[in-house]
Amino acid sequence: MLFYRFFLALLLVSLIPVTANIYQLWQTQTTIKQAVDQTLVSTAELIVADVNNWVELNLSSSALVASTSDIQSMDPALQVPILRATDETFEWSYTAFTTDLKGNSIARSDGQPLKFYGDREYVKAILNGEKVGQQVLISRTNGKPALCLSVPVSRNQQLTGTLVQCSKLVNISENVAAVSIGKTGFARLIDSKLRLIAHGDTTETTEELKDLSNDPIVALGLTAEPVVSTINDKKIVSYSLVTDLGWRLIVTQDYDDAYAVIEASKLKAIIAGVILALSILLFSFLLSNNISRPINKLSAIAETYSKGQLDMDIPETNRRDEIGDLAQAIERLGSGMKVMIKHYGGTKS
Repeated sequence: MLFYRFFLALLLVSLIPVTANIYQLWQTQTTIKQAVDQTLVSTAELIVADVNNWVELNLSSSALVASTSDIQSMDPALQVPILRATDETFEWSYTAFTTDLKGNSIARSDGQPLKFYGDREYVKAILNGEKVGQQVLISRTNGKPALCLSVPVSRNQQLTGTLVQCSKLVNISENVAAVSIGKTGFARLIDSKLRLIAHGDTTETTEELKDLSNDPIVALGLTAEPVVSTINDKKIVSYSLVTDLGWRLIVTQDYDDAYAVIEASKLKAIIAGVILALSILLFSFLLSNNISRPINKLSAIAETYSKGQLDMDIPETNRRDEIGDLAQAIERLGSGMKVMIKHYGGTKS
């Protein structure tokens, strides 16, 4: 019975380091997860900053071109050379053109026939007083997905028309696709109508305006921090941000890839915990046995003494601890009883 008491007491005491180890594991897991999440957030922020800078460069160049006297003249003969120079200078621009206040094109950089653009959102925005117009669409020029950005053309502080620069979506995709997120991560850029603008997933294409309104990841909406969800029996982690033009950047990564470090550390912690638990059990068993065994022997000798059998060898008398003191006390008790019995003429010894 004494052995089990010692064993249980030692196990209870050992709960302190075990609990501390579990708490440390939890803290480590939390710290690693925060670091992984921050990496995903930082990656998204970098991509959004890059997209914002790219758009700002487009708009700044357009505003600069729109401020020239040749463009403000609204004379096609003067505008065409400027528009062609714009296409040659900015590699992402496949066409640049101007429109009047009705949306009719005045001059083009590509020599294509003049067309009506008054039905385009990017032209309507400027004619309605906006400083910037933008639209993701299928180009009437080449039949491919494109992004058109527009700025006002003014003369003597009076609006006279619009200046438009259009880029293929692949130009934006190159910036998004260049970002590496682990082994499985990629980014997607969608417009305000939830249509794909750019992506870093080689399985997707920008040869058409893909509608992502039913995409389960897009349906998650904006989140304050990375979220874990299960899609098609696969756990993923995703995070999204909004660009200056109202587009949404979504970064996605397989859970196992994103949190591989956590899973590895968890496995190591479990192994270490099992080893610690087994070590504690073994230590508690050996220590309890080492303490209780001599005490049980001395208790048995004391019980034998009570029955008058005084010819027992007393073990543990050479120990220099409490058990040794107890053994010596029992030995003295036995010697005293022998003297007393002999003194009073006892014969049983």
